[in-house]
Amino acid sequence: MYVVELEPTAALVMSWAKSLYDHGVAAEFMARLDLSSGEKLLRECDEICDWYAQVLLNRKFFMQFLIENILVGEEEERIECPTCVRANPFPNLNLTESQQEPIAEEAVENNKIYQLIILAAGKSPMALCILENHFDRVTKIFEIDEAGMEQKNHLYKEVAPNLASKISCITGDITSDDISRSLIGSGYERDIPSIILMEGISYYVSIEQIDSIIRSFKSAEGINRFIIEYLVPYKHISRYYRSIANDIFELMRIQGKLDKITNLTAAQLGRIFAGYDGDVIESYTMKYMEQLRTDENEYFKFSSDGWIEALVAHI
Repeated sequence: MYVVELEPTAALVMSWAKSLYDHGVAAEFMARLDLSSGEKLLRECDEICDWYAQVLLNRKFFMQFLIENILVGEEEERIECPTCVRANPFPNLNLTESQQEPIAEEAVENNKIYQLIILAAGKSPMALCILENHFDRVTKIFEIDEAGMEQKNHLYKEVAPNLASKISCITGDITSDDISRSLIGSGYERDIPSIILMEGISYYVSIEQIDSIIRSFKSAEGINRFIIEYLVPYKHISRYYRSIANDIFELMRIQGKLDKITNLTAAQLGRIFAGYDGDVIESYTMKYMEQLRTDENEYFKFSSDGWIEALVAHI
């Protein structure tokens, strides 16, 4: 059996998230991953917070939930979010009237199909889950990462050859100016609506690089949806949880040999999207993500308890 050994940080993430992928072809994919390199890092994280897996499970569950809601055209109908921000989420921004309207007036037609672009895809089998559930709603899935894409492509063809035909694994730097060229060379079409997912990576790149990535997916008529997950500034986190977020991400910074970790707010991202004629549809807190997945709020009882947020925008 073909088995792929992951580097420590990737192995850590997939160790936390593996219970999401315990059935179907995703389980077969997971069985081919060697996660042993992440054991030391997992122990170090457990010393900081022994329930941190819940954060990753909530995040990854929610990312797939958002994608599937867009695919079936139920962004407004199914996402009822009492804790998220509606209408004008950025009171300090000078938004136009059209930007303040919810997406309900521009509902996705039920017959619309999308391309899906997963940035810094890693070894997550989310693409398989999406295709198992919505094969006819997706024309193509493009996964981009700096390394390991040939191995991932090999795994896809072994465990799910029928689904692999719709997945293109691209080796490349998502912060490079050549990102669009790499996608187009693999069959990406600019005039087809796209869902762009940026999960688990925004804190490792600069704000300027995030701006450049968002700009790369600007469409003429705002037909694309951009999903980005990000780490909020530590000062916005309740004191009880602030040290958990700071210590975990400091460990990740050291592991990745980075100069710093990038923190963002919905307002900052809103300004970036507005600069490219985009607009924010919705933003979500960890409180809502946990409630959606588990039907309760065991760890995140208040919006300020969370350090991860997610945002969906037109671009």
